[in-house]
Amino acid sequence: MQKLSCPLVAHCQHTFYVDAYRAFTGKSSNVLNGNLFLWGGMQPCAKDQLLWAGAKSGYSLESSMWHKDTITFIPNQHYPYMLFEAGEVDPNITSAVMLDNLSPIYIDTNPAIDLQAENTTICKDSCTIIWVPSNSFDKSLYTITWSSIPEGYSNNLNVSGVTVCPTENTYYVVYATNKKCNSLVLSDTLLLTVKKCTPQDTTTNPQDTFGYQPVKGATRYKPPDGWALFPNIVAAGGSVNIHAPQAGQLALYNTLGQLVWSVVAIPSGYNAYNLPNNLAQGMYYYHFTPNHPEEEKKPVIVGKILLVGG
Repeated sequence: MQKLSCPLVAHCQHTFYVDAYRAFTGKSSNVLNGNLFLWGGMQPCAKDQLLWAGAKSGYSLESSMWHKDTITFIPNQHYPYMLFEAGEVDPNITSAVMLDNLSPIYIDTNPAIDLQAENTTICKDSCTIIWVPSNSFDKSLYTITWSSIPEGYSNNLNVSGVTVCPTENTYYVVYATNKKCNSLVLSDTLLLTVKKCTPQDTTTNPQDTFGYQPVKGATRYKPPDGWALFPNIVAAGGSVNIHAPQAGQLALYNTLGQLVWSVVAIPSGYNAYNLPNNLAQGMYYYHFTPNHPEEEKKPVIVGKILLVGG
């Protein structure tokens, strides 16, 4: 049994190398028909998942011969323990398996995150949301940070979704660092392409839900069944109404992607909130994160709101 300095990463391929020496005494031939098993467990000596099994036909080994095993496996949990087990052999044979020169465990983390975006191509002077899917990995075990290439954006608030407003084609990079093992870092990169767009008149949309992004003159006629924020045009310090089918958190960003206001606990149903008096006129982007994003089609709901003079 071996306690790992870093837990295994669920759903990622792991590879390591080990030298094995199989020795036995008895009347049988020098072919060992046993097996070597590798188990993953959440507790010491637990065998929660069979990660790997050696060649069942055994190896034809001469005395004092070592064999190098390449061990590759994909765990389904973040196991902190591994256990080697020698398989059963002929009861007339007393056998032993010795291990040496265990290599580091190499982890292919490419499928661990798979960043998503509301839009991967956006208009200049606009924003979008990028996020880590809720089923990527156990976020309670990791600290999440964000950066960009070219440099200019960073976020160290340990959030799984961010609003970004690039002015040129930009790669956004997310890092997930294991809280108990700083050397275990998952990462992924997403390219956002910025293009020039022709302004569009959006004043004819009668329903200002979270999916509606007005520029001017919108009026809400009938409350939608899902998410809604209204009015979409409001003076600084004015009141906005939110309809939320489930509780969550609301964040408001300026066009530079800077957080300017937030409500950390919005209950379900209809609720009214006053915007800060010190916000400048202009376009802002709201970002609503439900407490249970797995129940929604999108883990984060985003849209625009225009602040005008009082």
